[in-house]
Amino acid sequence: MLDGPFQSKFKQPLIIDNRPGTGSNIAAAAVARSTPDGYTLLVTTDTVVTSNPRLYQELEFKADRELVPVIYLANTSQTLMCHPSLPVRSVADRVTYARSHDVSYASGGKGVPVHLAAEMFQAATGLRMTHGPFKGPNAAMQGMIEDHVQCGFLSTAVVMPHVKNSRLTALAVTTARRSPNAMELPTMSEAGIAGYEATFGDLVLAPRGTPPHVVATLNETFSGVLAHRAG
Repeated sequence: MLDGPFQSKFKQPLIIDNRPGTGSNIAAAAVARSTPDGYTLLVTTDTVVTSNPRLYQELEFKADRELVPVIYLANTSQTLMCHPSLPVRSVADRVTYARSHDVSYASGGKGVPVHLAAEMFQAATGLRMTHGPFKGPNAAMQGMIEDHVQCGFLSTAVVMPHVKNSRLTALAVTTARRSPNAMELPTMSEAGIAGYEATFGDLVLAPRGTPPHVVATLNETFSGVLAHRAG
């Protein structure tokens, strides 16, 4: 989606360098320490600059100080999922089952959005579940599909194909409104967890010191791609 417009605008190929780990802190640190010329950017969730600086006390950099915003891409929802072998078909079933059974849940690592969503769920329901952190969201999803862990909160857009082929069971989304990717699913609040909302955002960040005119050009390019996609 981005490669064509970026090559046309900047006459450079767009190279994706995935660096998972520690809630995107590894990738964030690499970008924060890169040359602030607009050629190295971080595409990540907003937790890198909101919760991570408070969750990871040992960090050698401060994302909220050493990175600057380029553009806010979109809100994202997570979906409460379970393996089909678990006898639950609703959030109420899930809560009832967990009150009398040990239940494990997957995440892509400590401090990532799905981990935070699960902790919020436990706080709202009074449940205690066993956390099974994986090395990234894809590994977490595969762990659920293979029944190594029973439940989890995973990206709605990513997991819905696995719901449609019955490899996972979806119960509810974490956002205040139903997700366009799964309009048939209730929100957590609609499903009985009053006041629950866990909405996260995807954004693009650049190293502090990137010239303002470069940030403005990048913002314009991303905005054009998003507008074209929406149209």
